[in-house]
This record gives sequence, structure tokens and C-alpha cells, in this order.
Amino acid sequence: MTQAKKKQSPLITAVLALESGLGDLERIAQKISTSDLKSESELKLVHKLMVRFAECGQAVASEVAELSTHLNSARSRAERASEIVADRAKMLRDRKTEEQIKLEQFHNLSEKVRSLNLSLCELKPTNTESISLQERLHISAKLEDIREQLFPLIEESRNIQGEARKSKMKTLEKKADSLTQTLQSVRDKLVLIPAQISTNTYQ
Repeated sequence: MTQAKKKQSPLITAVLALESGLGDLERIAQKISTSDLKSESELKLVHKLMVRFAECGQAVASEVAELSTHLNSARSRAERASEIVADRAKMLRDRKTEEQIKLEQFHNLSEKVRSLNLSLCELKPTNTESISLQERLHISAKLEDIREQLFPLIEESRNIQGEARKSKMKTLEKKADSLTQTLQSVRDKLVLIPAQISTNTYQ
């Protein structure tokens, strides 16, 4: 029992003390109200009860003040806890916003890469037996345009991967790494296509 009381918070202790004081106050009031007041002994008893009632009243007033202090403390603790949760909620919203922005950047980059890869595939000669000089010049111009677009995309993909690593966004980091490898594969294709064209007979 003693150990259990030691574990009680000051707020609970104050509530229990106030409840006990109110109980004493009510019992004394009940005795006073049922006194006969006809004999001298009864009058003396009521007088003592009145004094006791006043003392209990003062004690209850002190306990109410004590409880009020603990309630204010409890309210402050609740407010501090709410502030902590509010801060974490803001951090969560900021994190979600950051993730959304990075995912949108990655999505846009992926679309650029997909479009660039399709353009590169379209440049692959379908007839390996012969190719005109005009077609060769056209393909070379397109390859140069793709080269100009490719290297900034590789850099952007690596930047997204690095930012994802810093933000501990492992899924996005893996996706960006995969995209970087795709871009490097496209870069390798740019090396192969001119070699394929140069082995053809021009019309």
C-alpha cells in the first residue's frame, strides 16, 4: 500500500486529499444538522462541531488551491506535449512534401529518358545492307542532339540519387540508381550506332 501511494502522481494525491476533506466536511455538516440543540451538552457539541467544520473548510480551501496548482501544471504538460506532437506533425508534412517533390522530379526525368531512348531506337538502321549519305547525315545530327540531352540527364539522375540518399529515401535512391544505369546504357548505344553506320555501303 505504501509503495502504491509513492507511485501516485501529485495530481492524484491532491484529488484524493480534496475528496477526503469534502467527505469530512459533509459528515460534520450532517452531525450539526441532526443535533437536538436542547441540552447544554448538545450545544457544546455543536459548538465544537462548528469549530471543526471551520477548520475542515479551511483545509478544503487549501486542498482546492493545491489541486488548482496541479491542474495548471497538468495543463502546461499537456500543452508541451501538444507542441511536441505539432512539431513532429509539421516535420512529417514537410517530409511528405519533400518526397512528393523528389518523386515528381524523378517522374519527369523518367519521361525524358523514355522519350530519349525511343528516339535513339528509331535511329537504328533497319537495312544494314545499304544506307544513303543523306540518311547518315540525318542520323549523325540526331545523335549529336541526343548527346547534348543525355549528359545533363545523367547528372540530374545522379543528383536525385544523392539527395534521396541524404534524405534516407531508399526506394527513390534505388530507382534513381536504376535510371542512371539506363542512361549509361543509352550512352553506350551512342557509341555503337556510328560504328554500325560506318560499315554500311552508301547510295
